[in-house]
Amino acid sequence: MLPFRPLFQSWTRALWVLLLGLVSTAEAQERPLLLGGAHTPKKRQVRLDPRLPRGEPLLSSWELAQLLQLPAPPHSAAAYPSTGDFNLNKQCSFKRPVCVSGANQEKRRQALEHLEEAWELAIIGLGLPFETFEPIHWHLQEEQPFKVFPLLLPSLHYDRAEAVCRGGALTQETALQCAMEGSLISVAPATKSIFREAAALSVLGSLLPAAHERNQELIRTAGEQPGQSLSSSLGGTIEFLEFLETTTDHSQLLPAGFAYLALGATHTPASSFRWEAEPDLFDILRANLKAETTALPRLMDSFAHFRLENAPSHHLELKSSALPQHIGLREPIQPMGQVYVSVTLDQQVEELAFRTQCEDPVSWVWSLASYDAQDGELRRLPLPFLERSNQASQRIQGLAKATTVRLIGTNLGGIDLAHPYDPDHGPHEPHGCQVFVTALKPAPPEKAEANQGEQP
Repeated sequence: MLPFRPLFQSWTRALWVLLLGLVSTAEAQERPLLLGGAHTPKKRQVRLDPRLPRGEPLLSSWELAQLLQLPAPPHSAAAYPSTGDFNLNKQCSFKRPVCVSGANQEKRRQALEHLEEAWELAIIGLGLPFETFEPIHWHLQEEQPFKVFPLLLPSLHYDRAEAVCRGGALTQETALQCAMEGSLISVAPATKSIFREAAALSVLGSLLPAAHERNQELIRTAGEQPGQSLSSSLGGTIEFLEFLETTTDHSQLLPAGFAYLALGATHTPASSFRWEAEPDLFDILRANLKAETTALPRLMDSFAHFRLENAPSHHLELKSSALPQHIGLREPIQPMGQVYVSVTLDQQVEELAFRTQCEDPVSWVWSLASYDAQDGELRRLPLPFLERSNQASQRIQGLAKATTVRLIGTNLGGIDLAHPYDPDHGPHEPHGCQVFVTALKPAPPEKAEANQGEQP
């Protein structure tokens, strides 16, 4: 038998060589670079620190009972008790999946009619989603401010929840907000509450003039502090969702901001004390923009220009006659907050140069824009965007008809490049910036006089 061992070993080596050749051939077919095929490297899986919050705290039925000032259900209740476990004297509709409780019978009857009409308008009329077997529940407490709470329901796959509305005035508008937030809770219950409320108020503003006026007041108030984070300003969040509406196809009936939030399909583990709010709104936007490096930064830059329509406060106001200047911002800017630096051309110049330097490690996106005497935009010039750089510089020319030049920046937030901005990763850390502005080419005297003569 000994003469056959070398033969067996040679056959074994030959088989291994053949297998390795087949594997290498398969890899070559998957990545045919020499034949002009596309190279698609595998994406590196980014792991999040488990100590970072990924969503808002989960609300148990016992905590809900305290918020509604009701006795909690017995401890022998199911693992996922619903509001049906409470003795609420509920009245439910026979036509729509809505219920009301609290107050007296006459008020419950009136609230039930409002909520039925609101459900029909929101779900049937506007086409908002509703994917849960539990009805929307409105607990009447007129002395309490209006608030909507998601109560987690058992589910084998994506999160589902029951919407419980508390308080508010006994009006059709309150019922509409309850139905709209309840719609979003039924499909994306882990959505951050400020985004959910802003989505409902934004849709309400398009239906009711009074709601529109209140939204505009919230937006104007947020414009006084444009450096705040989107996740901390209700007016700024409403404005951002309305901006998303201007960037999408208007042939769709479902509002754009509402549609983006409804795509946040999440799965929260049964042992979790917080919602697993991944993906969030900005994850959905990145996916919709095909993960291009500059797509989301440029979208946020466009939003910063959009906010100028509501006259946000400027952090720095300079005059061309006092240039050059090298100054710092009065206050740091929170993630997804904006900074506005305005230069009034009281002395005509042909070219201005800007340079910014901000704190690490976040990225910023900047752009320049020139405006005429009526504050109409003449030109917009983006500054080069670099993810790993905390500095940016740019020149702007052709200022013959301009009276104002604005430098507009947005703090893109995030922990590092592998962990971009997440509205649930709080508390957010603000960052400061320094700005250097100078005039490179003052206008000739005769040209400056001619330009000033043309101004009204």
